[in-house]
This record gives sequence, C-alpha cells and structure tokens, in this order.
Amino acid sequence: RRTSEQVVQKITALSADGRTRIVDQPPVTQHVDTASLDELTTLFEAYREPLRADARLLLSQFTVVDFVLRVVGVGSVGTRCYIVLLEGPAGEPLVLQVKEATRSVLATYGGMVDALPSGLVPAGSVPAQGRRVVAAQRILQAQSDPFLGWTTVEAPGRTGRPRVDFFWRQFRDMKGSVELDRLSAAQFVRYGELCGRVLARAHSQSPGTRVAHGYLGRSDAFDDAIARWSCAYADVVEQDFAALEAAVASGRLPAERGT
Repeated sequence: RRTSEQVVQKITALSADGRTRIVDQPPVTQHVDTASLDELTTLFEAYREPLRADARLLLSQFTVVDFVLRVVGVGSVGTRCYIVLLEGPAGEPLVLQVKEATRSVLATYGGMVDALPSGLVPAGSVPAQGRRVVAAQRILQAQSDPFLGWTTVEAPGRTGRPRVDFFWRQFRDMKGSVELDRLSAAQFVRYGELCGRVLARAHSQSPGTRVAHGYLGRSDAFDDAIARWSCAYADVVEQDFAALEAAVASGRLPAERGT
C-alpha cells in the first residue's frame, strides 16, 4: 500500500486546467514560494546526474509538475522537507521527497570528524551533507532506494549558511512494516532478533568492524548494559511526553490535534 499511486490519490486533485496538483493540507503540507517550478526542475536535473545510469535514464522521462513543503517527523524537526510530484510520458505519477541534510549529530555532539571515510569523496569535490547521508545509506543498507541522491543549493542570502544540502528519495518506496501491537511475546522477541541481525549487517560494513567485534567480546555485559540503558531511556521519553502534555493542557505551549 506504500506506493506513489496510493499517495497521489490521497494528496492530489485535478486543477481547473485539468492538471494534477498537490492539495494544500496545512499545517502538514502547503505550497511555498521558496522556488519556482523552473528552478526546481534545474535542481532535479542536477540530482539525476550522479545517479545510476538506469535510474538516470528512467527519471529523464519524468517532468516536475508540483511541489509542497511538508512537516517532518520527530527525528527531523528543524529541517525542511519538500514533496515533489512528477509525471511520466503517459501521466504516470512519481512522488519524491527532498529532505534537508545537516551535520551529523556524531559531529555536532560526539566530537567526530564530519566527513566520509577517505576515498569515498571524489578528489577536488566540495564536501556536502547530502552526499554523506546518501553514501552512508548505500553502504549500510543491503538494498537502497534506486532514486536515492543529493543536491546542494546555493543560498547567498542566508547568514552563516551560504549552501544548503538536500537528499532525494522516494516518498513511498513500498517498504513493508510490522504492526508491533499485534505481535505476541514470542513474535516480538523474534522481531527484535531480526532487527539485531539487520543492524549487525550494517555495522559489518564499517571499517571498524574488527574493533567493535573485539569490544563486544563473548559475555553478556554489553547486552545487559544496552537493556538497562533502553529501559532508562524509555522512562525519560515517558517523562518528556508527560511534560509536553502538561504544557499543552496549561496553554503554555500551543498545539494542533488531529493533523
């Protein structure tokens, strides 16, 4: 059910001139004047250039017809996200998501170098956060979105940030999901094991795999530490949510419900 056709039925309508357009649904989605369709088309062409040949050829047949600003999820608060509607030669829809890519939290708060490992960035190229996000996803994932790409937008009028990086991907990419509240205890444990295997495979792609393997060792010390940390973190989340509800109830924090 997570396809471009499904989302197009939910967020678009025919305009007076018979064209498909995204419907404003504030505060979640709304049109903005930050760029024109021609400017976005130029960015779309720049985004296509570093893609795989097959994806680049396919996307060359699509035309940008509309875009809106979309409210992001909790993990991306403070960054901009756009939904871009494209149409193919026979009017077939494709919906892409364009998300702002900022510095890694590992660099901002963890003191790590904000760069990809040596050899992953072409010599002479300008470092870009979008490139970092895309490269890391391709490395960590067994199979990435074929439309995963990146662009950099020059923004000379912005104080302190003359360049803004974005990464592109499918908005509905047919990934499956699990309804956790319908799992039995045994199924939930199995689901956790599968998540662990996927995470372990991702870490196996890292240059520091041997160091991590040696650090974990063969005892349950790390497992127990992670379990304790997870329980403590869950308590903090519940406390934060209770504080948020109290702030909304008292009128100190405005909020919209049912969006």
